[in-house]
Amino acid sequence: MKMGRDKKGRFLKGFKHSEESFTCQDCKMVGGNLEVHHINPLSNIIKEYKIKTMNDARRCEELWDLDNGITYCQECHVKNDKFRRIKK
Repeated sequence: MKMGRDKKGRFLKGFKHSEESFTCQDCKMVGGNLEVHHINPLSNIIKEYKIKTMNDARRCEELWDLDNGITYCQECHVKNDKFRRIKK
């Protein structure tokens, strides 16, 4: 299930970036390819709330909670997200 393509997700992603001044909260790079990282991992939220469809996802408040998100550049997101780490 790809949640990033949902209109609600795009709106909240933009809001989180603006709330954090379009700055990576790890390396402090401003602008560029910014992403929102779920502090409580997305996989945990999907399991806990038994999310199976986009409608389930839209109704899950924790999934869209801005306090559960942090802005990272792509490199820091990979570094800080155990599910996205790239083996070298």
